[in-house]
Amino acid sequence: MNAYEVIKKPHLSEKATDQREKAGFYTFIVDRKAGKKDIANAIEKIYEVKVKTIKTQIRRGKVKKKGRVLTEPKARKFAMIQLKDGQKLPLFEDQ
Repeated sequence: MNAYEVIKKPHLSEKATDQREKAGFYTFIVDRKAGKKDIANAIEKIYEVKVKTIKTQIRRGKVKKKGRVLTEPKARKFAMIQLKDGQKLPLFEDQ
């Protein structure tokens, strides 16, 4: 799997920002089929940093009602990535 197929986009939210400031975890939305090793290799290749820890979770979409029809968006997989000491991603800084 290509590195750019594994990492879909960075996830920017208040909770993700708090995690980055307190514990140093950067949050990305990743492909559901990707494993932790695939994610680590993709981050190291794209951003040229060393990964220390990865936590992943799959979040289901919320069920919404449109008239009589119930719709549920696809579930997404998130990866929280902690880098080795002294490394930062410029993508997330200065916002």
